[in-house]
Amino acid sequence: MKNLRRSRWSREIARGLILLFVWPLLLLSLPPDAAQAQSPLKSVAVLDFENTTGRWGTALGRKAADAVCLELSPEDYEVVRRDTVEKQIETLGLRKPLDRDALISLATKLDLDAIIIGRVLRADIRKERPQQAQVRVEVLVLDPQTGEYANGAVSDGLSSPRYEEVNSSVLIEEAVHKASFQAVKQLASQEIRDGTVLSARDGVALLNIGAQDGVKVGMEMIVLRQGVKVGRLVVRSTTNRDSEASIKEDLRGITSEDKARVVYSPAAVTAGGASVARSGGKRISVGKIITYALGVAALAYALKMVKSKDQKNVPATGVRACAALDGTGQPAVRVTWGRPSTPTAPHLVGFVIYRSTTQHGFYEPVGAVLGPYETQFWDSTLARTFQKPTVGDTVDNLVEPVPTEDQDAIGIQPGVTYYYRVSRVFWREVPQTDSGSGQTGTTDSEFILVESDQSEPTGPATALARPRLQSPADGETVNPSSILFRWFSVGGGDQYTLQVSDTPSFDPARTFSSPDGDSRMALPGGADNQTMSATFNISAMFPATDPQTGQSTVRNLFWRVGVRHRGDSEAPLGGWVFSDAERMSTQELPPPPVQ
Repeated sequence: MKNLRRSRWSREIARGLILLFVWPLLLLSLPPDAAQAQSPLKSVAVLDFENTTGRWGTALGRKAADAVCLELSPEDYEVVRRDTVEKQIETLGLRKPLDRDALISLATKLDLDAIIIGRVLRADIRKERPQQAQVRVEVLVLDPQTGEYANGAVSDGLSSPRYEEVNSSVLIEEAVHKASFQAVKQLASQEIRDGTVLSARDGVALLNIGAQDGVKVGMEMIVLRQGVKVGRLVVRSTTNRDSEASIKEDLRGITSEDKARVVYSPAAVTAGGASVARSGGKRISVGKIITYALGVAALAYALKMVKSKDQKNVPATGVRACAALDGTGQPAVRVTWGRPSTPTAPHLVGFVIYRSTTQHGFYEPVGAVLGPYETQFWDSTLARTFQKPTVGDTVDNLVEPVPTEDQDAIGIQPGVTYYYRVSRVFWREVPQTDSGSGQTGTTDSEFILVESDQSEPTGPATALARPRLQSPADGETVNPSSILFRWFSVGGGDQYTLQVSDTPSFDPARTFSSPDGDSRMALPGGADNQTMSATFNISAMFPATDPQTGQSTVRNLFWRVGVRHRGDSEAPLGGWVFSDAERMSTQELPPPPVQ
């Protein structure tokens, strides 16, 4: 033992164990690493949103702004109080609505890192049961250093469905908060770090940020040198770690080590209700003015073509909707439309399906199908995220895949009546303008993804669950001359049918059906989970004895109940939404008396 304590390797082990126990204490005594220090808070001001809905006035815009403030993390943002912002607007003598120059002046005085503005684009309430509100908001983040929008989001919010009477303001407020939550979440997911220009020549800049950083083809970036804008880029290709961008504007010669910052480019950016004007103290040459004018003219021409009622802008035709069951037996609505006669002529790529609970109300996108020959869509009870074609994206050729974006949709609810519209999505060829000659040609044409008008709304289609059978129970023995049938009603269903057959497939030639117009098979109002009953004599079709021998005959029979809604424009797929079938047997009667 003494030799063991004196040995060299035992002393090394002892030192190691001592260091192992002491090391955590040493770590705690060290000062925190500078890289782990808390990032400084971003100072922001959130201005009242513009309410474009025409309802609920300015209060709705303020409610949306307040909801965004609540969703901004206090660990990342310091939100300046509204009264401080209003006082500074008054001190500066700014007039609302604030344009871009006014916003930048306000941010400079308050030493803000960003100003958040926005719009309430939609605010709709479904009055039928269940009551539900939907709100859509647009949120824009202005970078006062560059005068550009650094981020933006458009998000929808749905209130929880309410079957009881609820004040509209409660539904709207819940939907506003949900839309704001999604918008702030989207803003956070879209933040991309500044990149560095690695090289710039021949009109192309190479950047050190790529797809893994969130960079996508088509994104616009501004180039900064010591905080001053020196150019503008458009990303044309990406790899995981870097990207290539076309130099769209070169003000001072873009060079390596310049910084590239992504800017948000909404289709129509407004602030406080008026179009945001770009500040500009620089003189613009006559050549640039002509180029810009030609570009505006080409854009106006393209928009006119998109809006025109030519063959390419015709929506889907022959759109119909009916109740059905999906592959798992759950309620569904099947939407169909006509097959286009020449699907490749306008470069048709697919269809977008819209849904509403009122025929002339607000229609929200609930699905999309890609493929020119697709003619149907199944709307189910499941909430979903589907790939919606990104209208407005451009490509140089039609070999590239159709650009899409994730879109969330809620599922349908059993017992609720729905209406549908369908639009077509296709590529349209847009001639490009040669900036040097001012000539417009088709040699270097690009293709823009556009969407047609929505079709006329379908007739009503009510989502119906399958009826549940009560009695006779499965395998029960019955007297065919008097059978009492019981089943549970389903919400939205006001007309029922009962069928009995000796084949599980319910061959029409060998099936008894309840008479049309039988008052026992109707349930006005379409109440849910109500017991319904009817007694029928089926012995004429399924006698208990053999008519030739008089001997008792035991039959195995199957029965089911179907449901539909009288007010629907189309009968359910298959005529009815049927329950599962139950099996029953006829009684074995005593033998006839001996003659």
